[in-house]
Amino acid sequence: MRKLTVQECQFAKGGAITPQLILMYLMIVAGATGIYKVFTSSTGKLSITGITFQWNK
Repeated sequence: MRKLTVQECQFAKGGAITPQLILMYLMIVAGATGIYKVFTSSTGKLSITGITFQWNK
């Protein structure tokens, strides 16, 4: 078995999915969904922890 070079080690190094990445992904998806809901519905109510948005067109 041979030793890997520094460049080969850098290519082999992968990123793990951390709880921070999962939470960031969920926040982005929730934000995009909320924006989509506001623009596509004529009336509605959007509640995010501590903040409530209501609209009528």
